[in-house]
Amino acid sequence: MKRILLIFLFIVILQPHYTTSDDETVWGYNSKDIINSISISSDGSYVAIGTENKNVILLSNHGKILWSNNIGGEVEAVSISQDGNYVVTSTSGYLDNQNVRRVDGTIYLFSITGNLLWKYTTGPTLDSEVYTISITKDGNYVAAGTSGGTLYLLSKSGELLWYYKMGARILSINTTFDGASIVVVLENNQIVIISNNRDILGRFESSGDIISTSTSSDGSYIVLGTKLEKNGISKGNVTLLSRSTELLWDYETNDECYSVYISQKYPFIVATSGKEAYLFSKSGKLLWIYELTEKAWSSSISRDGTFIAIGQTGRIDLLSNKGEVIWSKHLEDKIDFLDITSKGNIIALDKENNKIYEFNPKIPVKINDILLSLGQVLLFILFLIIGLIITYTLFIKYRKWDEKLLQTNISLKISIIFFFSAIIIFGLNKIFILGMLSFLILALSLLYAFGFLIIFLSKDRIFKKYYSWECYKEQKINPVISSAKQNTLVFLSHIRVPEKRKE
Repeated sequence: MKRILLIFLFIVILQPHYTTSDDETVWGYNSKDIINSISISSDGSYVAIGTENKNVILLSNHGKILWSNNIGGEVEAVSISQDGNYVVTSTSGYLDNQNVRRVDGTIYLFSITGNLLWKYTTGPTLDSEVYTISITKDGNYVAAGTSGGTLYLLSKSGELLWYYKMGARILSINTTFDGASIVVVLENNQIVIISNNRDILGRFESSGDIISTSTSSDGSYIVLGTKLEKNGISKGNVTLLSRSTELLWDYETNDECYSVYISQKYPFIVATSGKEAYLFSKSGKLLWIYELTEKAWSSSISRDGTFIAIGQTGRIDLLSNKGEVIWSKHLEDKIDFLDITSKGNIIALDKENNKIYEFNPKIPVKINDILLSLGQVLLFILFLIIGLIITYTLFIKYRKWDEKLLQTNISLKISIIFFFSAIIIFGLNKIFILGMLSFLILALSLLYAFGFLIIFLSKDRIFKKYYSWECYKEQKINPVISSAKQNTLVFLSHIRVPEKRKE
């Protein structure tokens, strides 16, 4: 008995861990032109870039140029629709042959195959240069913001639906997936939420300079990263707003908050400040702080909320959502932008050297991704052994509880309850990390299922012993049994329980 307890304690304390493996650079692209903007499709199949030399370029997931279009001016912004069917881009101006800058504020919509569907010109004046752009998931709406503070909303066909003077230069915009609202960041440190009907839904003024933003796909949450001066020292804030710009919570960081990212499906928010990375729950609870090697400039969270990527000066770190480093990559310069695709690869931009990389980090597969951990697998086996011993002792060796189990149908009911509980908790495990609990419940469900299995294997003996006509004639038991017992026997066997007959 002591040996069994020692084995039990040993395997319970075994914890899942990551093993190291070599990374793989899937591809790299070195642009001969200055890259102004980048956008990545959700699955990483396409990477669109806009350059200073008037080029819009679409790359495949192998880093090959699918198409390139030279348009009217410097490409300041580019965005791929999440359904992967459209590329929208915008321009500011260009230098003519006499080295004189000409304004060319224009919005272009391309199909994913590179065909120009339409273009819309915002004007020839300096305040008409389009520096930021966004497209909805299905491409039904295109929103664009100019240096003069005008917000434009266009339809899928290129029709101008409306424009709105925001009163300050527009730094960035982001549409929700369905296009119901647009999040606008202004140079005067205001966040404005405006509907697709041009109604102002909310307005928030930040106490610091807004340098990074991220919006949930449905627009329910907006997270801000800011910088501010306190007694001559640079500080930062992570701020979470509701869709109506109500302040939900904020957290002061030790340095400027250069990047924030909100998970689209899971309750995580990552932020970077100086050489620190923070992970918060959406309720504002600080889950952990990780000390980085270098200053951080960008961040992203995987689609399943499992991994966090941090782009720093000269390196990328991939962390688990528990704050463990599981992969690192050293590069030449700072990583200005990165994203974890739905396939788990990392696409990163080194703007200083105009290089784009895609990495397959070879994220080590944890045993607990399949059966949670080695220790829990052994614990699971131990439960099965104990279950076999109990069921053998009760049902085979001593042949007890047969009638009781049939009378209450308890084995079947509890097995079903525990089995579905295990399925639910395995689903929640991806969010709340309930690995051990889910295994215990699954083990219990199988333990009870053993009793049901023994009844199935012994059904003929049980039927003959308790419910046959021979028993009825000998007046051992009335064959008109309860519906629970009858349902159980019918479920287990083709033998029908006899009904009471008239003498």
